[in-house]
Amino acid sequence: DSGYTAAGMNTNITVYLRGGLYTNNEAIKFTSADSGKNGFTITYKSYPGETAEIAAAKEVKGWKPYKDGIYMAEVDASEEINVLYEGDIFAHKARYPNLGDGAYRDYYLHSAGYNESNPKTFYFNKGDLPYISDAEGLQAVIFGGGENGFINWWMEAFNAQIDYRKKSLTLSTDPVRVMGPGSRYFIQGSLELLDSEGGFYYDKNEKGIYYKPYGKDINSETITYPTVVNPIILEGTEADPIKNIVFDNIKVGKSNTNTELRAASDEAIYFKYAENCAMRNSEILLTGNDGIVLINTKNCDVSGNYIHDI
Repeated sequence: DSGYTAAGMNTNITVYLRGGLYTNNEAIKFTSADSGKNGFTITYKSYPGETAEIAAAKEVKGWKPYKDGIYMAEVDASEEINVLYEGDIFAHKARYPNLGDGAYRDYYLHSAGYNESNPKTFYFNKGDLPYISDAEGLQAVIFGGGENGFINWWMEAFNAQIDYRKKSLTLSTDPVRVMGPGSRYFIQGSLELLDSEGGFYYDKNEKGIYYKPYGKDINSETITYPTVVNPIILEGTEADPIKNIVFDNIKVGKSNTNTELRAASDEAIYFKYAENCAMRNSEILLTGNDGIVLINTKNCDVSGNYIHDI
């Protein structure tokens, strides 16, 4: 609260956060008014011997058995759920082919070519795709390889219509690059594809989420989905930068964006127009794109952090 320091400071201040999971539905934002005053710092850190975790996520509760090791819970999410977390483990949308222990290339299918008169349509080989009786909401996640299928690094996700007779998938809009022969892709967005651990399906019409957990007892696990893009924001202005704020020994993350494609502003810690601020000795994980981003900063310290699974 900036009111505590409005009159100034005559010593450094440490704010201890007790151990546990703190979920938030909006970013924790610090502005210039929250700065340490008179050259003194305000440090936010975990209580000694404990770990405070700030998660930009909401916990899912009330799981009930569905079938075949799959559980279902009611979720009133305002947007599409594109990622789920079981503890500190990433869970993914139910897809085909499944993620697994096989070779990297086994995770994808490969285009048999595209329709030159309609670049939204590409073809699959006989037997490549399983039959899906309810394909409403089906998505194709593609790595358009261009006319010769060689590029394969730009990922896009589209709603898609499948035609088994023509052995084709038609995307909702034109891709950045066409799906030339050999271009990688996979499909997702159907409950019928949910058959592997760590996979989930969200029915946004029925507000229900289906999940096949890694753990054997789902009620002993903390299952969350992201609600915030940037858990912690420190943002001043060019004329009045935020100053002298330090984070030390905390855990921050679970903030994957609720959009299909990750953008450059999706990070756990965002510093802009900041001076003499720091993020130290902390764990940053499971973010939308970047762990920490600094823009127009001066004398800021990022050190001793463990940044992973971003």
